[in-house]
Amino acid sequence: MAIANYTDLQSAIADWLARADLTARIPDFVALAEGHFNRELRTREMLSAYAPVLSGGTASLPPDFLESYEITWTGPARSRSLKNVEPDSEAWRFRYRPNGDPSMFVILASTVSIRPAAGGNITIVYYQSIPPLVSNSTNWLLTKCPDLYLYRALAEAYIYQKNDEKSSEFIALATAEVGKAIAAADSNKLARRPNSPPPGDDTGTA
Repeated sequence: MAIANYTDLQSAIADWLARADLTARIPDFVALAEGHFNRELRTREMLSAYAPVLSGGTASLPPDFLESYEITWTGPARSRSLKNVEPDSEAWRFRYRPNGDPSMFVILASTVSIRPAAGGNITIVYYQSIPPLVSNSTNWLLTKCPDLYLYRALAEAYIYQKNDEKSSEFIALATAEVGKAIAAADSNKLARRPNSPPPGDDTGTA
């Protein structure tokens, strides 16, 4: 059957399981699958931009934030990409000009801080969590990779049943689909313009 939305997915999972007593658990299996996707996937479809309000050099992260891709500071006369550093690093504690432009940022819990603290604005380009199907009839991942959703949810169902053979089978199928998605994302990164640095390099992209 075609899987176009959350209802279709739940029906497909129920058909595969053929266990009426597990029907009420299917939303849990889907949610557990989405937890894995949020930890494993980083694709262009997950990228979003957010412009928070800075207060004392600190701003709140968006609620669907998973990981930073790039954070840019814009002042009255110029912009610059900020470098991601650790809060206990020497760079964050000592290696900055108090009266200069911001050059780095740290992420703590649900906030981002820049140093040196300054006026201006920041734009956060980040990987956002996959919109959960429990509150959305569909999302980009279900549209693009319905088999990935099905395999991973079935893996969770068989883990719940303590069926090691079946859970391993569907984990392997889901892992293969994740690998394809990551490979496609890596290909798209290589296809970007030559002067665009990859995420995490020393130019300040996070």
